Amino acid sequence: MNPMAFVNRLPNPARFARRLDARRSEAVGDVLAQHRVLVAEARDAFEALLVGDGDARDEARVDATARVLLDALREVGDANDVTVNAARWVDRALRSERLELLDRASVPASVKRFTMQMLHAVNLILDSYGVWAGALDTALAEVADAHVYDLAAGTGGFMRHVARRSRPGKTWRLTSTDLEPEYVAIGERRARREGLAITFEPCDVLDLRHTAGVSLFVCTQATHHLSPGQVVRMIASAVRRAPRGILIVDLQRSLFNVFATAAVLGTMMQPLLHDGVLSVQRSYAPAELVLLAKLAGADVVTTSMPSATYTVMHAMGRA
Repeated sequence: MNPMAFVNRLPNPARFARRLDARRSEAVGDVLAQHRVLVAEARDAFEALLVGDGDARDEARVDATARVLLDALREVGDANDVTVNAARWVDRALRSERLELLDRASVPASVKRFTMQMLHAVNLILDSYGVWAGALDTALAEVADAHVYDLAAGTGGFMRHVARRSRPGKTWRLTSTDLEPEYVAIGERRARREGLAITFEPCDVLDLRHTAGVSLFVCTQATHHLSPGQVVRMIASAVRRAPRGILIVDLQRSLFNVFATAAVLGTMMQPLLHDGVLSVQRSYAPAELVLLAKLAGADVVTTSMPSATYTVMHAMGRA
């Protein structure tokens, strides 16, 4: 195994953070019940947005509600439990909503393009695609024929990895999408050179009305780029349009991950190090993803941590 890939195989050392997250996961239902009026208003708002009848006020209502619920969830914990309170303090200190360079309009396209290229290289080195593929196999374990639709996929490195893997007895149609047409074109060229059967197309994660016949939506290492309300809208649309719902894989928000990211990326390029640390800080904890999925109307939500680096959430509209 590549020595750097060993990071993804380490047991997660943040047991106190896991303990806090478990408490929060148990409290998701109570938080939603305590804010039932806001929840109902938010659901009316994103239902209007999903069918194209909503406006900026509906967008603001969904995002404001999601933030109120997240704030309430983050206060869950035993005031007399020193370790849980310490984990909560660290988590509060870690969180950030500063925009990454990839999300800033002022950053030149050439810098963003190179950062994306380096991110793909890092994912190869760390075998991140292998971890994500394992989560995908689990989500589609009982499905022989499937259409996998990758959202916010950049240049499609993950779908290219999936296309190269052998799946005896299974037929998967793969689609890789991104909002940026240039990334879509780059991915399509690379897949064509490798002879891989992948469809590439532009797509906005907040508007999935044009999709049809999708078995499972996938969003890897991108949810932290979205506001809470945007995550809700993406999940709400996905669980209505795909029988297997949506699989989200993103970084774990932890102090360990901050240090690990700095250690791995510190020898590379400054923009990648800057965005890597911010990605960890902007990421959603498992309980937070569960809350947002439940707000979005998902009935079945499971989470796991397959490595020290990543959190996985699978949300479906029905069992």
